[in-house]
Amino acid sequence: MVPYAVAGLIFSKYDIFAKIKRYRYFVLGISVLLLYMFKKHIDLPAPKGFQYQGLDLFFISILAFTFFMLFPWEYITDRCKRILSSMGKNTNGIYYVHMLIGIILQFLIRKCGLPYQTFYSCVIVYVVSYLVICIIRKIPLNLIKWIS
Repeated sequence: MVPYAVAGLIFSKYDIFAKIKRYRYFVLGISVLLLYMFKKHIDLPAPKGFQYQGLDLFFISILAFTFFMLFPWEYITDRCKRILSSMGKNTNGIYYVHMLIGIILQFLIRKCGLPYQTFYSCVIVYVVSYLVICIIRKIPLNLIKWIS
């Protein structure tokens, strides 16, 4: 976690994204190219499990963050913006339930004899966690107070 914190501190302290904003499309292209190279052609030893370790994952996360910070959001439709905004509002809840969802999903997938620790299972855990949090947010507060 320390490398991510240091990278975030450097990005915010030196306001890097504001400085490279005029080269937005060039940097976006380089980020996508490097993301592709890291995923397909650079073979660094991967850690076991879903730990956020390893030099390749650190660089991939920095490149993905750069991509999203420089993405031209003005071309995105309002519906997509609402969905992304909803995901942002629910990030804390997604974080809280993702381990439980991951354990349940791992149990179900292993019962079927399929590999679990893949990128697709991460996406599925995120989407299911998001849907669970959206359902939980629909529960009225007075019902929750009555239960407790």
